[in-house]
Amino acid sequence: MIHHPFKISLLFAIPMLVVSGVLQWVNPASAGILPDGFHTPSMALEFIANPEEVKAFFTAENVNQLRNDFLLGNAVDYLFMFFYSVFLGFTALGIVRETGEKVLWSAVVLSVVVFFSD
Repeated sequence: MIHHPFKISLLFAIPMLVVSGVLQWVNPASAGILPDGFHTPSMALEFIANPEEVKAFFTAENVNQLRNDFLLGNAVDYLFMFFYSVFLGFTALGIVRETGEKVLWSAVVLSVVVFFSD
């Protein structure tokens, strides 16, 4: 029998990549005026620094559509967080099994922390 320590992590990598693609399609591609240095609305929204930038951001033509797109993207992002965390956990577990290094169990534990911290 062939030894595949990362078989389960690969099973979670596929839906993780699919959901990542869905996020690219679902999240809004444009918004109002983005702060300097930002090219995508999702990143800009996370780092808006003052009320003026918020007002400029929401000068989009269809604010309700922008809001709905962000809410849908947020819902899909929960799926991504799940698949990503499980992928990290099983990848770390595969590395632990291959190397036998007990300290790497911390990476398995951190994969759970990643899910709840995102």
